Amino acid sequence: AALVKVSLAGAVTAIGGLAGYALVDLWSAWLPFFLVAASSSFVYVALADLIPQLQTRLTARETLAQICWLLSGIALVSLVSGLAHRH
Repeated sequence: AALVKVSLAGAVTAIGGLAGYALVDLWSAWLPFFLVAASSSFVYVALADLIPQLQTRLTARETLAQICWLLSGIALVSLVSGLAHRH
């Protein structure tokens, strides 16, 4: 049963990719809005996973590590965004 479900999920993914490729030119003006909706769902999933962990007390070292990871993520996104918009 698991093999059938995984195969169906893979097939639907391929069909969705082909449909997206075919429709990207028609809906190019709407692409930023679709990307915002997709990225906001990723942020929601990440926050829903992190919120229970935020209720615990952290040591100063763990807090500093989280701040460093957050700043690293912001720097990485800024770098990739800057490189993507240069061309």
